[in-house]
Amino acid sequence: GMILFLAAMSNIPESVYEAAVTTALASGDTRSAFDLAEVSRARNLLDFVQGDASVDAIQKSFDTVARPAKLSEIQRSIPPNVQIVEYLLMRDKIVIWYLTGQKFEMIETPVKASDIEALVSLFFDEAVTARSGADQTRSLSIDLHKKLIEPILPHLDSSKQLVLVPDKSLNKLPFAALRSGASGRYLIEDLTISYSPSTNVFVRMTQLASSRNGREDRIVAVGNPKFDPARDPGLMSLPSAGDEAKKIAEMYPSNKLIVDDRATKTEVMATLDSSQIFHFAGHYIANSQSLPNSRLVLADQGDEPDLRLSELAKLRLSNTKFVVLSACDTNAEQVFAGEGATGIAQTFLAIGSPLVVAGNWKVDSDSTRDLMVAFHRNRRTGGLNVAESLRQAQIEQMRSAEGNVRPAFYWAAFSAVGGSSAY
Repeated sequence: GMILFLAAMSNIPESVYEAAVTTALASGDTRSAFDLAEVSRARNLLDFVQGDASVDAIQKSFDTVARPAKLSEIQRSIPPNVQIVEYLLMRDKIVIWYLTGQKFEMIETPVKASDIEALVSLFFDEAVTARSGADQTRSLSIDLHKKLIEPILPHLDSSKQLVLVPDKSLNKLPFAALRSGASGRYLIEDLTISYSPSTNVFVRMTQLASSRNGREDRIVAVGNPKFDPARDPGLMSLPSAGDEAKKIAEMYPSNKLIVDDRATKTEVMATLDSSQIFHFAGHYIANSQSLPNSRLVLADQGDEPDLRLSELAKLRLSNTKFVVLSACDTNAEQVFAGEGATGIAQTFLAIGSPLVVAGNWKVDSDSTRDLMVAFHRNRRTGGLNVAESLRQAQIEQMRSAEGNVRPAFYWAAFSAVGGSSAY
């Protein structure tokens, strides 16, 4: 335990973990290999959350991240309706772990990390950048399904939520849009999917979610903040984001709607912790050179109108059930080698939101509005939880009015990240 803890707290390069995992696997110790992979993720998460704070301060707030639990402990905390699949991309193979409260399986596939990275890039270019339809992306999505999902298919249980813990380039991949070569169906059509930066974080956030279960749903919906165009000349006003916030607020008896010029940092900061649900529909500007300076763009107010990640990281949310970032560019602003955590979704998890729904690429705001309205409606009237509501909304969006399958670009951008919830 102490060695794992020291490893997590000291600045050890990724390659050292990989070597340690290789050694554990060679000696047949699959459980230690899993524990080491989790420590490596904790290390990356700590680096990410740390920012300006000291290690001591971080440890107090994020004890579970700083001291990853052992596998046996973790398994006791996995809810019965959940299955976890954790990936580790190594130079010459992929290691895939399958976990439930009872089961622990490990599968090794002889696929190089560089090959997967190339495939993910191609798929992203095709599906997202080019917005290609189902036919053009078919062979790539089937190939990725074959390499990443088929090895664990015998273990997958369609009655359980699938929690994915991706690694490195896989953080960019919308698993929902992978297709089965056998059935031609998308993964999201067969399973409810969510993501977590590590299995430890999943367990911690699931416990946090269950502690907030009984509370009422008071929502703060922020839409289309009226920013200063001189400060951000490249940004467009997003009227449909304002419309989205209004429609969503109306679904909740207890709501606060903050739109246009009222959506200032002062107002948002004041209401953030008093609500159970925070829905933000607006612009997010990622800063890949300096992650803490990435920002949610808010209404013009004095010198520093926007909410930066560095300011957000100082908050502690004690009432939040989940956060929705229906913003442009919210989740995947950078893919660095370790990829233990990126983006604003992780910041919200770190400050105490057990679940975050965020987008991996910019989608036109009309499609986003329709998806988000459907998501909240499924939760409010269908009695589904966050991950199930998102899945149903995506399946609705997948089919066009004419009954054709729409390109994944339009429906697969958003994902639920964090724990699993009853609400």
